[in-house]
Amino acid sequence: MLTYAISMIPFTILFSLIYIYGVNIPFFDDWSFVDMIDNFLSETLSFQDLWAQHNEHRPVTMKIVRLVSVKLTRWNLVSEMMFSAFVALLTFVMIARRITKTFRILTIKRPGLLIVFSAISLAGLSQYENWMWGIATHWFMANLFAVSSLFLLISPSLGLMRFLLAVICAMLSFISMGQGFLVFLLGIFVLLIRPGDTNRNSVGKNFQTLGWIFITTIAAFAYWTNYTKPPHHPSMLLFLEQPLDFLKYVSGYQASSLFRDMEFESLLFGAISLVVFGVSVVVAYIKTKKDPAYYWALAPWISVCLYVIGTGFATGLARLGFGWEQALAGRYTTMSSLFFVSLTVLVVSLLKDHLSEKSHFHRFRDIGADVPKPMKMRFFR
Repeated sequence: MLTYAISMIPFTILFSLIYIYGVNIPFFDDWSFVDMIDNFLSETLSFQDLWAQHNEHRPVTMKIVRLVSVKLTRWNLVSEMMFSAFVALLTFVMIARRITKTFRILTIKRPGLLIVFSAISLAGLSQYENWMWGIATHWFMANLFAVSSLFLLISPSLGLMRFLLAVICAMLSFISMGQGFLVFLLGIFVLLIRPGDTNRNSVGKNFQTLGWIFITTIAAFAYWTNYTKPPHHPSMLLFLEQPLDFLKYVSGYQASSLFRDMEFESLLFGAISLVVFGVSVVVAYIKTKKDPAYYWALAPWISVCLYVIGTGFATGLARLGFGWEQALAGRYTTMSSLFFVSLTVLVVSLLKDHLSEKSHFHRFRDIGADVPKPMKMRFFR
């Protein structure tokens, strides 16, 4: 309880700063939705108004939040900023619970500092551009639903209800921002490599995978139907002409929350973080081959890291023509913060597990009440 109480301090500060400094004036892309709001107020709103593109995205959830704000607060943009902070808080709660579960599976103790660190990062003021921008609710909703879907899929007991919830969350992430489609792609991979089911009542692995692929196909078809490339955006094939700049874009994207507008530092740290992630994945794979319990402990963090890295690749393809330095824009700090938190949890978990294995005490993996006794009673030195 003390850990969570301390973790609420950064979010309390965040809500306070939004309340004090939030400005109720539409800014930049906010003006793009005036016609939709006018249709809503004149009762001529159509589904096409909600499904219509905004840049590369179809941000249905953000539009709904905006219309609710219009109805309840007469479009007070500060209310949308507060909603963004609330969604970030929900994302933190999910991550904190998963950190605790990871530590329990690996039978390592004291995740408190890691939970507090996650709160500080996810509520970080490096994201001030998004905290103070009403439209940015779609960033936070996309992340919340993406994390929720991936965490649900990577569960020792993936029953029908959890599977359906994972599908719903993936769809909500997808209709928050285009990057949510990565959740569908990652979901296929997660389902293919997951160990055998640990609950007799769970839906068959093959049925889940085929169902997920079917839904992914429908989502892709819906997204690309009547899709038009934003006229002011550069060609997505530019990376073929500028491969080095593309790599710079992806590298800098991961570090934007720590080194915003600092080109050399962001490139260096971004490259190092990607290498560390790659090494961590290899170590996690080796450990998982020895015991599947590592999958349930580490796969959630690997999948979230891949989600953010994939977003960096997708954004680089679409925006490289603006210059690789655009990867350091303040709006991307929300993704970078999520990557940094997930990578830190992954690395710390592996390090603590290694130190525990070097001790002379027997340990066993505990992955929940749904796991059969043979798996729960695996002992290690």
